[in-house]
Amino acid sequence: MTDQADLARTGSCETDPGVALVSEDLPPPSILVCVDDRVLAGNAHQLAECGLPMNRARGWGEALALARELRPSAVLLDSGFLAGSGPQLCAALRRAWGSFETPVLALCRGPREVRMALAAGASDVVEKPFDWDLVGRRLRTLVNASRARSELDRNRRHLAQAHEAVAEARRHYEQGSLIDPLTRLPNWTQLQRIVERALQVDSGPVALLTLDLDRFTELNEALGRKTGDELLRRTAEHLVGCLRTWPGARGAGSGVMTVARLGGDEFTLMVQHSDTESLSSLASAVREALRASLTVNDTLVHLSASIGIAVASACDGPEALLQHAETAMYEAKRRGGGQVCFYSEALSIATQTRLNLDRRLRESFEGGSLQLHYQPLLTAASRRVLGVEALLRWQDPERGWIPPSEFIPVAEGTGLMGAIGVWVLETACRQLRAWLDDGVPPIRVAINVSRCQLEEGDFASEVGRVLHETCLNPDLLELELSERGALRRDPAILAQLRKLKALGVRLVVDDFGTGEAAIGTLRGQALNGLKIDGSFVRDTQGEDGPALTAAMVAMARQLRLHVVAEGVETEGELAKMREYGCDAVQGFLFSRAVPADELRQRFTLMGDQLSLCELMVAPS
Repeated sequence: MTDQADLARTGSCETDPGVALVSEDLPPPSILVCVDDRVLAGNAHQLAECGLPMNRARGWGEALALARELRPSAVLLDSGFLAGSGPQLCAALRRAWGSFETPVLALCRGPREVRMALAAGASDVVEKPFDWDLVGRRLRTLVNASRARSELDRNRRHLAQAHEAVAEARRHYEQGSLIDPLTRLPNWTQLQRIVERALQVDSGPVALLTLDLDRFTELNEALGRKTGDELLRRTAEHLVGCLRTWPGARGAGSGVMTVARLGGDEFTLMVQHSDTESLSSLASAVREALRASLTVNDTLVHLSASIGIAVASACDGPEALLQHAETAMYEAKRRGGGQVCFYSEALSIATQTRLNLDRRLRESFEGGSLQLHYQPLLTAASRRVLGVEALLRWQDPERGWIPPSEFIPVAEGTGLMGAIGVWVLETACRQLRAWLDDGVPPIRVAINVSRCQLEEGDFASEVGRVLHETCLNPDLLELELSERGALRRDPAILAQLRKLKALGVRLVVDDFGTGEAAIGTLRGQALNGLKIDGSFVRDTQGEDGPALTAAMVAMARQLRLHVVAEGVETEGELAKMREYGCDAVQGFLFSRAVPADELRQRFTLMGDQLSLCELMVAPS
């Protein structure tokens, strides 16, 4: 009789190359032997040669315990195990394992036992007389199949876990991609979903308030990105607070409300509330909250915002609604910033008109069809020509001559003014160079400089380049700065003005009296002169007009500034400007702005003095 130690002897897999490799994650293979001694007598060594460790059970209880504990790779079961019913034990093992499927090889004595064993769940059978070599091979085959099935099940579990991990990662990614990382507010993707759901629920009209912080780019550059980011976070907190305390939030049917950051310094508030008065009150609360001074990283900051409001109609989707709100917001910025504007069809038409105008302006500029006309500046006393002002003109193929007051703001608002400004600078300086080379005595050329030219790029470097290329004395170039736009205490603009002054060009305030420049600002910029706006030149008949104009001229002369009166159209106005002490005059009384060739024909050389052949020219 071979004892249990003989059965436990392990062999090498080299005896059969068909034995499957075992994964490290699976327990080592083993055989549970449930066979009577009389059946196994003299055959234990043959079973051991199959190369698999074996554990022998001495009875039903031990067999069930070992089956639960070891989870064997296969079971060798005698149909008459210990004079009991092998098929019943097979069924009991199946119940004990549950869904765990371990193959059972049954030793049967005749067809009846074969049927009973298969019915009880046996995986395979061997009939008497038993060929133990065949039994060993059958066991190896069952073990390999079992191991392969276990490996497959394990891989399926791992694959399911991987799928779940991917799904979880996707959920985290989508959650992260829906939230602005800086402010922790919903971004546009999330807002779009919120708006789409709100439009499907009948809880009142959906309205968007889109706002853009005025001059945030300048603040960000001046204060640094760290302070700029903190400013955006504080702005987000203010907006959430405004929405929370807004009376409409407590009204009946207020519905869903949210604040989102669309990017940069642009935010949107979405509310499900309808009437114009309520939305206006929310916009006012936002403006007041942002207008309050903020201390960010030990820096005191004052903010303002341009706000556009759009209410969804029956056909509006999220994208169209946001586009309407942004259209209104851009209109608020165009009106000077710090404004609130409601979207309307008329506004949309006006915006589309500006877009068309911008498109045609770009085409004309790129096609080289923009023109410079020149208007003389003369001494008030002797009418001697001191210089000319280069004025931009545009003849549109569709509309004809378009006034600068209409297309210049479009160019400034769409970023085209920078390129146009460089072209004006180059063209005017080259024209002056051509006149000088043609024998015209030295005169100045003046060009208008917009605020956006000083804010974007390095305008002073462009001026230096053009002066070098045209070999012009810097004193012959006069840059006219708008009092409303360019002459402000802005770090970027002040830096450009200092560089321009260092080049030696002349700096003059244009349209003086119509903006907000303080006397301290005028003194601080080391300006060369100022031009009295034409509205003050014409207002010489009222009660306060003459006194105000005279006071402005007197102030300028106290500051040692050269004073030009523009818009002079009558001899009476010219006489008044002489009386007030203006140094120079400009206007239709002397000449309209004309092309360079036409103006050259009017120049008459009288010694070293330059005058005009025709002093009286009808206004264009």
